[in-house]
Amino acid sequence: MARRVAKEEAAGKKLGGKLPKAPAPGARDSDQINLTDEESRIMLPVAGGGFEPA
Repeated sequence: MARRVAKEEAAGKKLGGKLPKAPAPGARDSDQINLTDEESRIMLPVAGGGFEPA
């Protein structure tokens, strides 16, 4: 939010678009988990759709 305000002040006008919202704390229903390795993260998109855990 501070960066947005700084950009608006530098430009001298309001930026377009919606104001960003702060992320909600906690897990969402759509979050994914890896049951075999909790340290791994989904990182790389692969051809044909999907992701390769890395």
